[in-house]
Amino acid sequence: MISYRDMIALDVPILVGLEKSIFPESPWSAAQFKEELSGVPRTRKYVVAMDENELVGYGGIALAGDVADIHTLTVIPTYRKRGIATEMLHLLENWAIERDVSAFMLEMREGNAEAQPLYEKQGYSAVSRRSFPKRIFLPPRWSPSAPPHPPSLSPNSFRKQNRSRVIPKRAGSLRREG
Repeated sequence: MISYRDMIALDVPILVGLEKSIFPESPWSAAQFKEELSGVPRTRKYVVAMDENELVGYGGIALAGDVADIHTLTVIPTYRKRGIATEMLHLLENWAIERDVSAFMLEMREGNAEAQPLYEKQGYSAVSRRSFPKRIFLPPRWSPSAPPHPPSLSPNSFRKQNRSRVIPKRAGSLRREG
């Protein structure tokens, strides 16, 4: 059974190994993970998915004003398509919703065809592309009342009004109701 918990510094060596095997062209370093964890819980939230004692997924989000940016969402290949990424995404989004964010942002590696349906199913849509690094920017659940190009964000970004409520799903996790 998959369980979820906050990421801790002792996870970093395992995470670095997973990064190197999953993203050999641009893995996060131990220093990057430690830097991200230094912002927990004030401006960052990082979670891991565990199958017994095996770390099988991880994700993180950062706050920048009233915008939440999903920094990473990864599940090891043998555990994909089991709802693990969806659950971690909900945990991260709900943490941000509790902190009154008005928008979510997500960068996705260009060519990550396996992840794109997950994001689209959760209400994200591609809004722009850039050549370096090769990624697509995706904000979730776009609100038609929000301006298409808010002046406070770059042209590669969009803002949406957060109209979600956080309600209990089961002990230890939350879900969004839109």
